[in-house]
Amino acid sequence: MQVATAQLPQPDLQTIFPQGAQAGQTVEVSIGGAELGETTGLFFSHPGIRCEQIPVAATEFHPASHKPLNYRISVDPGVSPGVYEVTAATRLGMTAPRAFAVSTFPEKIHQTNHSPESAEELPLNTVINGHADASAVDHYKINLKQGQRVIIRCDAQVIDSRMDGTISIASSRGHEYKRDRDTVGRDPLLDFTAPMDDTYLLRVHDFTFSGGTHYPYRLSASDAPHIDFIDPPAGPAGTTGKFRIYGRNLPGGSTGEGVRLGTEELESIEVDIPLKEDQTPELGPGSVHASLVSGMNWRLEANGRKSNPVRIGFSVDPITRGEEGQEQNLEIPGEVHGRFDTKGDLDHYRFEAKQGQLLWIECLASRIRTGSDPVLWIDHITIDEKGNERFKEIASNDDSGGTPGGLSFPIRNRDCSLLFTPPADGKYRLRLHDYTGRGGPAALYRLIIRPESPDFDLVTSPWYSAPEKATKAISRHTSLIRKGGTTLLRVFAMRRNGFKGAISLSIEGLPPGVNCPPVLMPADRNTATLVVHGASEAASWQGFVRVVGQAGELKRPARSGTISWSIGNRDTEFTRARLSHQLPLSMVSEEKEPVIIQPSQDHYEIELGAKLEIPFKLEKSMGLKGDFTIVAHGLPHTKPPSVKLKQDAGEGKLVLTFAKSNEFKVEPGQWTFSLRGTGTIKHRHNLSGVEIARNEEARISELEKSIKEEATRTKAAAESASQALEEAKKNLAAASEEAKAALEKTAAEKKARLEEAEKASKEAEEKIKRIANAKKSASDRLKQANELAKEKDRKHATHSKLITVTVKTPPPKEPGK
Repeated sequence: MQVATAQLPQPDLQTIFPQGAQAGQTVEVSIGGAELGETTGLFFSHPGIRCEQIPVAATEFHPASHKPLNYRISVDPGVSPGVYEVTAATRLGMTAPRAFAVSTFPEKIHQTNHSPESAEELPLNTVINGHADASAVDHYKINLKQGQRVIIRCDAQVIDSRMDGTISIASSRGHEYKRDRDTVGRDPLLDFTAPMDDTYLLRVHDFTFSGGTHYPYRLSASDAPHIDFIDPPAGPAGTTGKFRIYGRNLPGGSTGEGVRLGTEELESIEVDIPLKEDQTPELGPGSVHASLVSGMNWRLEANGRKSNPVRIGFSVDPITRGEEGQEQNLEIPGEVHGRFDTKGDLDHYRFEAKQGQLLWIECLASRIRTGSDPVLWIDHITIDEKGNERFKEIASNDDSGGTPGGLSFPIRNRDCSLLFTPPADGKYRLRLHDYTGRGGPAALYRLIIRPESPDFDLVTSPWYSAPEKATKAISRHTSLIRKGGTTLLRVFAMRRNGFKGAISLSIEGLPPGVNCPPVLMPADRNTATLVVHGASEAASWQGFVRVVGQAGELKRPARSGTISWSIGNRDTEFTRARLSHQLPLSMVSEEKEPVIIQPSQDHYEIELGAKLEIPFKLEKSMGLKGDFTIVAHGLPHTKPPSVKLKQDAGEGKLVLTFAKSNEFKVEPGQWTFSLRGTGTIKHRHNLSGVEIARNEEARISELEKSIKEEATRTKAAAESASQALEEAKKNLAAASEEAKAALEKTAAEKKARLEEAEKASKEAEEKIKRIANAKKSASDRLKQANELAKEKDRKHATHSKLITVTVKTPPPKEPGK
């Protein structure tokens, strides 16, 4: 599947296999993707995971080097189990991150096992790294004793795989006991207790029977503890709280409570857990919104084995335990830990409030367990003349937060919240319901009510220069600046606790020559675009940067986000938006931006209602084909002004009117935007690769020349030795008996020299053949590089550096004018 985009080539780490390793061990991995041919190393989000190149010894014609696209990964024994991230450094900069897992179990790589007869053994408490193959099923066999309970996992989505895993287990005679998919997100999980001693058969495949290297999985069967949920779902940070764990294979666990998930009865134990900030750079198992909730990941350890992670939130306000079937009073501020116990459950709460007292009311449910969809209503309680209570609905909310990432970075939040302003002093009722109609022991929620305390969270992701059109494609990007060019970062704001203010955005950690002026995200918008510009004199650089947002005294770092896969059609293909731990940025001075839009200045001051002319020049390192359109980008303008230039034009000007209109509701203040240019360029790709291949061919040609010269010398030496031997033979034939002994010795020496010279000459001739093959390979690589670098028409979009316009209020008109 090819994804049609207009972006310039950029590196993309699409596969790393195996996609995990055991703590304390070293493993050799291979990587794959786009533009990875000159990868120099891998960088991991955890400092305890390190990479080294695999050396390749020097050969006859090539110096010592390293194995391309293969690396040796070492994991320190102290690295906790979890999913971390890896980024590849290439000639075109750093890639977007890819997941990499660490376990405490031994790890294996699967073999070809597409039939029951070739089923591969799955040892208990071992991870097998495999990948689904198209139109095929992988088979494994596992030996279990009667009554032995194991949890069988096939992790795929959590490691950024495209696989929608399906697993089943059957007896050796073929009787299928269970099958599963989509229990943990899109990943399957089987809880299996062996009914008899047997060698059981596991079948693993993609649900649609797709496959390939983009469909990796990590399969395990374990008797380690497995946690399904934890109650309560949160506690005060810095304290040690009592929590009840519900799951399977729990040490000392009891099933006496009769709690079930589906048909599976869960065990439970009570544990004390210290709640503290977790600095481990482990990826959270939940959605983007769930990962933004303050909390920690926790694992239960038993018999030296650790469970899967469970998220425990950090609460701020006093906590009340929810009581099913009772209408409870809410304290302000306060937090209630409740659950939707049964299907269609409707929970009721009451609180008292003062007129005009701004209250933030929020329910966290889908951020605790995927699948919940809470909705809340607020009723004003009054007393009629007969003393009876009357209820009037005055506020409600469902699915708060909107979708600031749009369709290109989908981060929908199904939880509900609202900023409530009581219309009068008095009593109010809050009704809470799960729209899915589901319920059960795991359907927990946190209901928070507190006075307004405005705050916000930020997520940032590399963005593409082109305008969003009516397309169903979703693309994965990295932040790459070519010489003199720009790259975009999109920032999404999740406003909470009643925050309605503007946010000033900036970037920390930029290298010399790379800059991005602050951008203001207006109070009425939840997205903004940062344009990072690399000066023509900026040196190449690769590293990590941080976006921060500030509103008054509030200063919040933006969490980095990424897309797991580029897809061509979101209706038929799956991809996932998730948080990342680092935001890579690359400045590549070896490649020049094909078209640079250079405004004459980047700061203007005008009066409200005035027109502004922005002259600009086009610096082109590659030719254009057809018109090139320039448009103002970043202004809340429904019909942004544009200008169309002919392909040979080198300059132009864009005219903007900063007057209030239906299309542009401009106000006095600072406005920041860029000039976006779109058109078709005559692009040549990887010219540096051509230069590398040309230099290699030249080096081999020089070697060939010297080898041929050596062959000529050895051939001449052999001919000379042959003549000398013939002369010695003649002398020996004509010699007297007294002189023969000495001449025989001379002839023998001449013969030995001839044999040595002929051997050297033959070796030189063989070496000529080998260098000829090496030269052909070098010439083929140069031919391939030239083919790749052939001029091709490519749709392209580019941005200028940011322009700031300060709009001032015009002075009052004099009377009579």
